[in-house]
Amino acid sequence: MTTEEVFSQIRQRLDRAIDNALDMIGERLRGETQKLLRGKKKIAWKELFDSIVYRKERLASGWILHFGSNARHARWVSEGRPAGKMPPIEPIKRWVIQKGRLNPGLFKGGFERYNRMSKKQKAGKEAEAERAAWGVAIKIKHRGIKEFPFLTLIVNQEIGKINQILQKAVREM
Repeated sequence: MTTEEVFSQIRQRLDRAIDNALDMIGERLRGETQKLLRGKKKIAWKELFDSIVYRKERLASGWILHFGSNARHARWVSEGRPAGKMPPIEPIKRWVIQKGRLNPGLFKGGFERYNRMSKKQKAGKEAEAERAAWGVAIKIKHRGIKEFPFLTLIVNQEIGKINQILQKAVREM
């Protein structure tokens, strides 16, 4: 066996070990983020909870683990929003319809029940949702949204465990 073949085998084993380690890290980060979001129900956590994703990328120079959320409002939760500017109404209206909790009975049953309603019923519920959305938007305009950098918090919290997983993967290679 030539030196080149030996290095090729080592490189393949290392790639498999790192690939598996990155899967473990991605799943751990997703799980810990979801655990954190369970306690924060005021930030439309369900959509965030379901949107935590990771993706591995192999480059010539090494590996990259992309970790984040593909929820529409993840940026505003993470970075916050200063007071003074009115947010768009439509996403808030969709959230009100989905949540159905701002007014008891307003879209109870979520989108499934809403989709079965007659046009007249939908129009009445949409008007209620529009009013509720405007109320939320005005509150955001006056108070802003406090930042909650949930992804950064988890990565910082888990950095020690990430290092352990990578070291173990290399040792066991």
